[in-house]
Amino acid sequence: MWVSLGDDDYESPYLYVNPYPFDEKMVDQSLAIGKWHTTGWKGIKVEWIELADNIEQEISSRIYAPFLVAKRNFR
Repeated sequence: MWVSLGDDDYESPYLYVNPYPFDEKMVDQSLAIGKWHTTGWKGIKVEWIELADNIEQEISSRIYAPFLVAKRNFR
């Protein structure tokens, strides 16, 4: 899982994970948090706003879900 403080495309901070190789069928999997990002880079993007009101343990627990999706699809 990686962190971006924002970039040219997204002003707000976000977390992301890039399963590799990326199988287009993965986007059919529902996510507990975040959204599939398939324009430019491919992976799961979690907006910081989705986490900002949580305590540290809740954030860890919530971001573990997209990590598991990526891990299951990693080859």
